[in-house]
Amino acid sequence: MTEKGRIKIEFGIPEHGWLPAKLNYRDYQLELEISDVPLDPMVQLCDALIQISKGIKEPNRIIWHLEPYCYYLQLMITDGQYKVTILESDEFDSPT
Repeated sequence: MTEKGRIKIEFGIPEHGWLPAKLNYRDYQLELEISDVPLDPMVQLCDALIQISKGIKEPNRIIWHLEPYCYYLQLMITDGQYKVTILESDEFDSPT
């Protein structure tokens, strides 16, 4: 059985197109400076949260672009539970 926990995401004050973000889950901590180019990560996050609140089991993935690296954040509903997957990549796959 998987142990449940809470994910905490904090956003700082955007500056010159960069958004400071901290993600915490138990002992894991990830600190990022996310670019708003080519896509606004906050709009993507809000869209994904709206989709998941409407029962969409795998909403659009969120791209946290770090130039040149990026993280892909995927929210999901699996077996009635919310899950989050974070993938790090050195290849940016833009949907635009």
